[in-house]
Amino acid sequence: MFFLSVLLSVFSMPGFLWGGFIWVSLIPLFISLQKKSLIKGTFTTYFFGVLFLSITHYWLLPVLSVNVPEVLMSFPGYIGIICYFLMGLVMALPYLGIGFSYVLLRDKLKDRPIIFSLYVSSIFTIFEFLRSVGPLGFTGGRFSDALASQTGILQILSIGGSMLGVFLIVFVNALIYSLWLKYKNKKIMILAVVILVVFSVNGIIQQNIPFINYEKESMEEIVGIQTNVPQSLKYNTDIKESYNIILKSLEEVNNGSIVAFPEGTFMFDIRNSLYEKDFLNLIKDKNLKVLVGFPRYEKESYNQIGLYTSEGVEKEFYAKIRLTPFAETLPFPEILGVFEFLKFLDFYEPGKEFTVFKIDDNNIGAQICYDSYYSEVSRGLVNNGAEVLLTLTNDGWFNKTGRLQHSYQSMFRAIENGKYMIQVANTGITAIYDPYGRMLKKLPTIDENSSNHILSTFSYIPIKEKSFYTRYGEWIVYLSIIMAVIIFIYSLFIKRNE
Repeated sequence: MFFLSVLLSVFSMPGFLWGGFIWVSLIPLFISLQKKSLIKGTFTTYFFGVLFLSITHYWLLPVLSVNVPEVLMSFPGYIGIICYFLMGLVMALPYLGIGFSYVLLRDKLKDRPIIFSLYVSSIFTIFEFLRSVGPLGFTGGRFSDALASQTGILQILSIGGSMLGVFLIVFVNALIYSLWLKYKNKKIMILAVVILVVFSVNGIIQQNIPFINYEKESMEEIVGIQTNVPQSLKYNTDIKESYNIILKSLEEVNNGSIVAFPEGTFMFDIRNSLYEKDFLNLIKDKNLKVLVGFPRYEKESYNQIGLYTSEGVEKEFYAKIRLTPFAETLPFPEILGVFEFLKFLDFYEPGKEFTVFKIDDNNIGAQICYDSYYSEVSRGLVNNGAEVLLTLTNDGWFNKTGRLQHSYQSMFRAIENGKYMIQVANTGITAIYDPYGRMLKKLPTIDENSSNHILSTFSYIPIKEKSFYTRYGEWIVYLSIIMAVIIFIYSLFIKRNE
């Protein structure tokens, strides 16, 4: 039953089989924990987390064992394999807390389906949130990711973010399980009724998602340029070929356009370099405003997005806030300094400001790559005035599944904040999502079109209004803490049912 739960949870993730599995995927785990002791139950849940998260992110294995070693030549492939398995062990650590808390009150609450379900969904929500905290935190493999194909229920993200999705999913799983325990002869009926309700609600909401009236007068445009530059070329010291691709793509852009390039378009600080002259002259000739990613080296170094206009590069820039551990920053160097060899280009300082670019009448909140996995970045940009969101990323390391899972993070952030989200990626996926998570346009990836660049105009409506989630953030986490504490106190007054 334990392994069935792992498989159902993995198969529900984007890029696998069907997101609907998530509504029953935890039931086999609860069954396997029925008679386990506190210690065994804690570690069973932890190993569920290790397997679930490791398999969900299987696409990182070839990245670490093949792609990065071949391009950077900084460590052998077998070291990458070891790092991949260590990553799974670390990502799953909060599942120790889930397992311990679950087994602790399991027997006292199992005859009270609603209270049991509220408690289980609360502890999952609390520890899932903790999984995203700190320099080693990561949100990939969140249960709410399975809702990517369930556009109706996905709208709850505008109320409580992805953590509300986690709470709801675990609540449904726990409710089915606890009702099974109470009404043993009605298992099929209970499962059918609950699942019917869930998918009926999804269908009703989906059918009633508003149609957006696209009036040309109210729309703005951004030209997204997807460079299809392989990592082997991007990290090559001879940059002429990739530089020529950048100039050629700019030549195809209409005069006066706002342009967005991917993260790390230049792998060096282009300011005041020999390469800046032709780049800037082209921008001047066509009167362009260009958002472009390149490292910025001053007193501190940043992975950042700069804005070029006909006047040159603006002083204001956005620096990546959530840096990729070990690739862009070294967490806890006194302890983890041995992993310094995993560094990609350089170690950077995290950004401290939610910079919003004000270009003509556009207030653009642009974030970088890994940032899109974290709701707080998009939310911070919108609270700072952004009326449209951008994710500029270099996903050239990833396979189809990795690119898809990352792209869906942009979808989630769009719904959470009620804003259009444009993702511009080296090699793809480059796409635009509307405020309800509907993909309006997608460019072919490098696997579908091997041209060295693809560009397209993305039209959007600037939106000033803020969603409930943008205003109030992770309220469901605080509510979960309160409920978990109240239910724990309540359990102290329940005579244990032996």
